[in-house]
Amino acid sequence: GAPQMDIEMRLTRAAAVFAEELVAIVKAEIDRDSQDRRRVGRAGATRAPKAGRGTSTKSVRPRRRRRGVGDSEAALAAILGAIKKNPGLRSEELRKRLDLPRRTLIAGLARLRLAGRVKTKGKARGTTYRAT
Repeated sequence: GAPQMDIEMRLTRAAAVFAEELVAIVKAEIDRDSQDRRRVGRAGATRAPKAGRGTSTKSVRPRRRRRGVGDSEAALAAILGAIKKNPGLRSEELRKRLDLPRRTLIAGLARLRLAGRVKTKGKARGTTYRAT
């Protein structure tokens, strides 16, 4: 009946949002890994030590994860503020209004959705955002 259809629609919508978030997370990790590999290649980390030098005993500092604009609270606040002022915008419209890099906006929207601060409606490019 009608309640069954409503549940199926809600589950389908939730699965689509979950899938979008997974894709965004995987893409971000792939980008981060490829950036790390490029940095290691440029730094010459794989070179053999020069002749005449012994092995160093000093510790190697672990690399810090680069903190981008997408991780900052200011960017999240700006994204949420724009959604509150203009409910129903698509991500590309938000990006133009806020003048943010695409990846920054996608990461911020994913964090806001996971935190329950933003709800989505629609699929793919037609997805619109509203504050909760």
